[in-house]
Amino acid sequence: MFWTLLVLGALVPHAAHALQAQCWIYLPVHIAPLLAGLALGQAAGLGVGIAVAISELLGSHLPFERLLPLACEVFAYGAAAGWLSRYGRGLGSLFLCLIGAQLVGRLAYLVPALVFGKPLLRALHGLFFAPWPGLLLQLTLLPPLALWLAQRVSPGPLPSKHSTAPTG
Repeated sequence: MFWTLLVLGALVPHAAHALQAQCWIYLPVHIAPLLAGLALGQAAGLGVGIAVAISELLGSHLPFERLLPLACEVFAYGAAAGWLSRYGRGLGSLFLCLIGAQLVGRLAYLVPALVFGKPLLRALHGLFFAPWPGLLLQLTLLPPLALWLAQRVSPGPLPSKHSTAPTG
């Protein structure tokens, strides 16, 4: 499952760019790192986040000052989603973990974007208002999908934070 998410994370954004999709609205680059972190844990979220960030840095047509904040963002999504998902594996908990990871990722985007000179209000609009359809899709689809994937990867009850069973 990790390798599938890694490949999808690297290919889906490039396919969306090739189809001239409105990526800043539907956020296809965010899906794989968030899903890997929520479903498979922190190591998988980090791995997919790094792979997607590198893929974007190497394969995008955007200038570096626009790519670096995006790379920081997707890396942070995977790391935060995986770290937060350790604290709860139910649907409601995954929903809250996703919101937390979205906020961490957006902060990880905001800092380098401001350093490269992006105006604060423009950055905030692009992070929270323009992509509302993508954010809504993520909040609606990713928690149940992550729960389903996690159950397929390790059948049986999912480990809680107090479990001694290895996670990830």
